This record gives sequence, structure tokens and C-alpha cells, in this order.
Amino acid sequence: MLKSTGAIKQVILNNRKPEFKVLTQEESFNQENLDKVVNEDAEKALDLQNDSLFRVTVIDFADERYILFHSHHIILDG
Repeated sequence: MLKSTGAIKQVILNNRKPEFKVLTQEESFNQENLDKVVNEDAEKALDLQNDSLFRVTVIDFADERYILFHSHHIILDG
């Protein structure tokens, strides 16, 4: 929404890059730590004016790997 007029207008931003991070955890990383990381990611809102429209977090520990893909519905809705 344009602040000056209150009109709704779609804006395509060319310089937005997706947020991508890799978390490498120690052997002591456990299910409780994993739940905390997942919940924090899920609770982090996507700010359409400042954030990318999706983010990816890879959690790599021991022999297990988890990939969190968080996106705004506007890039996935048909």
C-alpha cells in the first residue's frame, strides 16, 4: 500500500534475494534444540516491505539434515 495515497499497488523488487542459512550443530544438538529452531523460524513473520518472500534454513547435525522452507503465500498461490 502506498503511504502517500493509501492506494494498493503491486511492486516488483529486483534486488531482493532469498534468505538462506546453514546451521551446523554439534553432537549435543537434540530434539529440544531442533524444536526451538523450528518454532523460532515459524514465528518469524515475513515483512513484505523489507524481507524476501521466502527463506531457507538447513540444519545439519550428526547424521541428520533438516530443511526449513518458509514462504509467503503470495509466491505459491496459483
